[in-house]
This record gives sequence, structure tokens and C-alpha cells, in this order.
Amino acid sequence: MQKTRILLVEDDKDIQKINFVFLARQGYEIITANTVAAASEAVRQNNLSLIVLDVHLPDGSGISFCERIRQSTTVPIIFLTCYDDERDKVRGLMAGGDDYITKPYGLSELAARIHAQLRRASLSVTRTLEYPPIRIDRISQRVYVNDVDVVLTPKEYQILMILVENAGKPMTATDLYERLWGLAPIEGIKTVQVHISSIRKKLCLERESRVSIKTIRNMGYCFEVRDA
Repeated sequence: MQKTRILLVEDDKDIQKINFVFLARQGYEIITANTVAAASEAVRQNNLSLIVLDVHLPDGSGISFCERIRQSTTVPIIFLTCYDDERDKVRGLMAGGDDYITKPYGLSELAARIHAQLRRASLSVTRTLEYPPIRIDRISQRVYVNDVDVVLTPKEYQILMILVENAGKPMTATDLYERLWGLAPIEGIKTVQVHISSIRKKLCLERESRVSIKTIRNMGYCFEVRDA
């Protein structure tokens, strides 16, 4: 069973190490980052369950980072804020944060806040999406075709979920690339095309099926489910 994967974004090495060791012992899979740039890459490369995010980072604002990634992910985000900065708390929540912890804090409080957010997320999200013969388990982030586990890369899964969550609405290659990789260069369109082709092949969408990822000329890609 896949572990719950948490991203810790903190530039204080001592705090980062303490949090890493403590949460790893709780059974979580931990990924760390100490800058906005490293955090952005971690979000792009991994299927995350939750993010613990410091507000003040060496290369930018955690609040701006949160606002940006909210375009492509709904995972819970817990901010770490200075104890006396009420403005950061409000700005963080307005930017899409789900909770905040003021420094200094206890490890038991951190664990409790994480557990509460993960539980809330699991209750608020429909665990399974079914488009026979495809089944998507959103909690474990696994995809099945005729009950056979199909291994998608993190990027393939993220592209599939963006298309599924916008079913019936065309998404351009540029939009998909910008959401998952950042600003889209010309070659970014080719990258998306390769990923879409791989998804279709793995999910057997290249054959006649009631489920499809259609290519709509001059508009992009669209997830469609035809009536049986």
C-alpha cells in the first residue's frame, strides 16, 4: 500500500530535520525542500497528499507559491507562520491554505494538524471515480483498467486528473504544460503530446471505447465518456 506522501518546505535545516525524523516515524513518506524552486519541482515530480509550507523562504513567498500551485492541485496545505504575524495567517488562508501553525510549535500539534487535514481531505473527496473499464482511486492515486493496476508516471496521473476534473472541456497543451511544468516553451507542446499518447496506450484508449481523450483541433484535449 502506498504511503501518505508529505512535502515539507522549510529553509531552517534544524527544524526541517526534526520534522522529517518525527513524521517519518509516524509512517509518512517525507519529501523535503528548502526553497520555492525546489518545492515547485517536488510538486511537479510527485503525487503528494499534503504540504507543510513555511511562509518565508529564501527565494520567494510561500503564500505566492501556494496561490500558484492551487491551479493544479487540491492537496491540503498547512502554513508555518511567525507567532505575531496575523497578516501572514490571513493571506495564507486567502491564497488557498487550509490551516496554519504558529512558530514555535510542538511536534504533537503538527502531527494532529496533519492528521486532521488528511482525514478531512479523504472525507471530502469521492474516493473512486469509475468510467468503465477505467477506475481511478483518488486516495491511493492508482488507476485500473478492467481491475488491472496500470502504472502511470506522476505526470501522466496529474494530466489524466486535470482532464477528468474538466471532463467535456478542452484543455490546451500549453495550459497543461504550464500547470505541471511551469511556463510553456515551444517544445512543451510536444512533451504534452508524448504524455497524452502514453496515457491513451496504457489505458487502452486508442481502441474503440466509450471513454476517450479526444484531440480537438485548435482547442486541445478533452476527456469524454459516451453514453453506453
